[in-house]
Amino acid sequence: MVELLGDAKPFFQEKIRRVCGREGVDADARFLELEYLSDVLTRHVNPARAFRDGGALDRVVDLLVREIEAVLSELDAYQAAADKILFYQGIFPEVFRRRRMNINFYAAVGRRFYGVVGAHRESPLFRRLADDYPTWRFILSGVREDIIV
Repeated sequence: MVELLGDAKPFFQEKIRRVCGREGVDADARFLELEYLSDVLTRHVNPARAFRDGGALDRVVDLLVREIEAVLSELDAYQAAADKILFYQGIFPEVFRRRRMNINFYAAVGRRFYGVVGAHRESPLFRRLADDYPTWRFILSGVREDIIV
């Protein structure tokens, strides 16, 4: 992981494109989603920096509530929570099993939160992330296979 810290975004872009190609997802047609996912992965290279609470997934809903109360923009909190959920589901799905957490419940929450952001910001990117959430979770799982396992 140390070699990733220098310039992680191009590394993740290449990995995501490779997985998309392998899985038959048209990376050029999904450019915005790929850019966004590479940003999510880049932000999460150092989880302690990305998550103020150290990344404890079982507290993500509590974190969301605190962020909504503390942050001026509710949409930023929804987006941050959805990003964390998608990241963990794609890159570290074993966390759900280990903590006996229902991965499908969190998938529905992540999808819904992206939908809220997309509807309120009138953003096609977040609407597509919500609509195609299982695809992007699968793509991140493929990235995990390429770089972690």
